[in-house]
Amino acid sequence: MSTRTPPRLRGAVGFLIALGVVALTVVSGVSGGPSVSAQQDQSDPVASASPELILRDNSFVVEMNGELFLGYEIIGELDGFVALPSPFEDPNAEVDPLREEALANRSSFEVVVTSHAPIDERDAVETVLGGEPGPALDGARINFDEVVQVDELLRPVGFIYAIPTSTGGNRAAELELVREGLYPITVELWRDGARVAQHITFAERLADPTEPSIRPVPFQISVVAGVTDPGPEPSDQERALVRTELLRLRDLARALRSPITAIVPPSVISEFQEIGEAAEEIIAALRSGEIAVVPAVRMDPSSMIEAGARDQFTAAFRAGEDLLTVGLPEVPLRRTTWPVSDLISGAEVSRAGAGLLRDLGSQLLLISPESYLRLSGALPQRLLDTSVWHATDLPGGSSVALGLIDPVSRLLDPTRTGDRSLTEVTVWAMAEISAQRYQSSSARRVAVISTDELGVPDADVMLRLEEIIERHPGFVFSTASRAAGSVDFYRSGDNASGSQGLVRRVGLPERAGPDLRRRVAELAELRSQLEVVTSMLLPTDQRPDRWRAATDTWLSTAYADTEVRTRVEDLAQELDAIPASIQLPDPFTFTLTGEASEISLRIVNTSDVTLRAVLHADASKLTFPGAPLTVDLAPGVTTVDLAVRTLSNGTFGVQLVLRTPVGDRVIGPPLQLTARVNALTGLGQVLTGGALLVLASWWFTHLRKRGRKRDAALATEAPATVAS
Repeated sequence: MSTRTPPRLRGAVGFLIALGVVALTVVSGVSGGPSVSAQQDQSDPVASASPELILRDNSFVVEMNGELFLGYEIIGELDGFVALPSPFEDPNAEVDPLREEALANRSSFEVVVTSHAPIDERDAVETVLGGEPGPALDGARINFDEVVQVDELLRPVGFIYAIPTSTGGNRAAELELVREGLYPITVELWRDGARVAQHITFAERLADPTEPSIRPVPFQISVVAGVTDPGPEPSDQERALVRTELLRLRDLARALRSPITAIVPPSVISEFQEIGEAAEEIIAALRSGEIAVVPAVRMDPSSMIEAGARDQFTAAFRAGEDLLTVGLPEVPLRRTTWPVSDLISGAEVSRAGAGLLRDLGSQLLLISPESYLRLSGALPQRLLDTSVWHATDLPGGSSVALGLIDPVSRLLDPTRTGDRSLTEVTVWAMAEISAQRYQSSSARRVAVISTDELGVPDADVMLRLEEIIERHPGFVFSTASRAAGSVDFYRSGDNASGSQGLVRRVGLPERAGPDLRRRVAELAELRSQLEVVTSMLLPTDQRPDRWRAATDTWLSTAYADTEVRTRVEDLAQELDAIPASIQLPDPFTFTLTGEASEISLRIVNTSDVTLRAVLHADASKLTFPGAPLTVDLAPGVTTVDLAVRTLSNGTFGVQLVLRTPVGDRVIGPPLQLTARVNALTGLGQVLTGGALLVLASWWFTHLRKRGRKRDAALATEAPATVAS
């Protein structure tokens, strides 16, 4: 189906232009036609070569006692048809004998339109389209010659008419629509009393303006269009697909007067310059709508929160918001809505992942009905109501709304509409939405219209749908963020989500998405190594920014674990090579002859950039006043002078170590040096003088003791001498 933007005119106008004729008015039924009861005899044979009726226009919405406008194309031959002479032909013109004979033997054709009992269940729409329209209410007969459209060869190619409706339906060309409701309509083409073609469609009769409607609360329509996130490194084919989707988004936003909610991943903004003026058209068309905020790179919140990477996801989310602000200026950004889709993040979301999104401002998670049915506590499919929000509890006592993509979205995928006409697809979609409105209670409801995977719905179908909805007072367009706070939750009890009963809650899984725990741990270790090595580089080196951006990007679920692991190993080797490029000299012995001196070191840098390191020194009898010393090592050989002060003479071991400025990690093996110190010559003299003083003191004490002993002995011997 074409995605070009059609003009804002009725489909019938284009139909008439294609045929090259002017529509004729509806006239009263002719005698001799089949009765309504006869039309419903499904056993009436339809010839094998019968033509096919293709619906080209249907006004669908019919006011009370208003007109239903229908237009059909006829595919195939209509045997027995001969066009009547034009009233503008010259009556005096020569008569063609063959035409005279054909006119005399032409078949009698008429169109019979039948209304059936209104339906108020969504499942009944497919039943009707399957060939079971239900009990007939009234029929109208229309002279085919008055409504037929012919080509330049006077062959019948279609018919178009506006059939009156009423609450009584007492006239033959008038269709009875007794009350407000959705009516199946059968359109049949009869030839000489036999049916040769049939088609089933729908029409909705509005309420009596003087009486209250069955469903007085407006039913919201929220259009969501998402562009695929191709990942950080898309292939040429993936980029081409993104550009195609962007152009389809342009067509949709430009075609509709109503606001839409777009999902434009920041990673695709780079493609805007590839689509030329279409980029400005997208921005201009979306100014009346909104864009849902998603991370800068494709990232699964459930996987990230499980891996303990809340901060990384939050940073990516805010970075995405910044990129969208710059890339799509003046377009409102909303954190309100999060798309649970493989096209954007992942097809499922965990309880903790939803809690993370809620903390970032998401109030509404859009999911497919298939994803909902897999949740604990989900309604069975036969009772599933997609027109209300479904509540789920989150960690910490908060909650978030789950919005289900309306099943009608399957009809709006341009890759799946098949051979049905544009009008037929539109009427089918509108019939399902209308049936849902009548089926459910008078609550505040919504139909989230997109595609099954939250892609870009078909612009042509949506334009036709908008034209119908704008004529219907029971519907109103709304963005997803507005609908988030204005739609009721599903409640337990009969017919669901009425004003009675408690809000029914479903449970999200405890985990979802790929397991990123090992990847996050490996990247955290790599990031730590990166910061250490970055401290060795000068501020002008641009590689650290590239490395950080790469490690942030590798958290994206667009990458497989094996691919990320290979990239991590490659970057780790690149980082290891930087400190490994620094080489200290071989061990040597040096002699210090003064109290203060310097050690000269020749350090080699084999890289092609200047590297920064911190030199540490340690020795038992030496001090190093300038250490630790930060040194910049240019490529090649750099001589570094290290100040040293001596504390003692002798031979000592000295250890020199280079470390990183951040992280204090050792760069290469330590350098062991030997220092010989003989600088303190005055120290030996002081020690010798002290020894002599001690010796003199000892001799003085010793001599005094000897003198005292001699005097004592003499004193003892004196009396003995006298006595003798």
